Amino acid sequence: MLFLPRFSHAQNQPLLASKRSTTQQQTAIFMMIFHTSMFRAAWIIALLPLIAACKSTSSVAQSERHSAEAQSQSPASTTPPQTAQTLPSGDPQPYFPTVPADADTVVTISGLKYVEYQIGTGAEVKKGMKVKVDYAGYLLTGKLFDTSIRSIGQDNSFDRGGYPFQPLDLTVGVGQVIQGWDEGLTTNMRVGGMRRLIIPANLGYGPQGMRPTIPPNATLVFDVKMLEAK
Repeated sequence: MLFLPRFSHAQNQPLLASKRSTTQQQTAIFMMIFHTSMFRAAWIIALLPLIAACKSTSSVAQSERHSAEAQSQSPASTTPPQTAQTLPSGDPQPYFPTVPADADTVVTISGLKYVEYQIGTGAEVKKGMKVKVDYAGYLLTGKLFDTSIRSIGQDNSFDRGGYPFQPLDLTVGVGQVIQGWDEGLTTNMRVGGMRRLIIPANLGYGPQGMRPTIPPNATLVFDVKMLEAK
């Protein structure tokens, strides 16, 4: 009679457990690799629009740089930009001197600007004084809309509509003229002085303007000379 060795089920359990553990580890490693690959793919997909936008921005910047280089290589314009200090355009008027482009501009709290190009030597102008003023008024486009000086009117083919060319008499600082004038004529100005007033719309004719010569919200430029003050 043959006696075969007996192996109990308990003796086989460690081997089965080892195989099962190895399989689980392999499965876990596979899932980890799978999830990592999916995560990377999702990030790449999400970054594609950003990469495209960066390329587009780089292209625009390169185009602007090329444009700027082309402009820098082109001949510079000899025509200065038109500003309130370079008005009136064209030949200098014989009555008022030309305002230098680098002249100092005084800015008051209200927003009024003025350029002093001839300091007066007479009495200082105060509110309530009766004054006599010569003037020429322009829009920022350079268009003359009023003047008391015949030569300037003729040079600009300007007709006062029957009114004579003569200095303006007024009591300054009491509201007879626009606010920019009242302030501009009584801020450190003396008889004999000449200055350029750059008057914002809120100190001029405001949003309503003064048709047909002054449009709404217009900045006004006046060359003025103080002839008398008493």
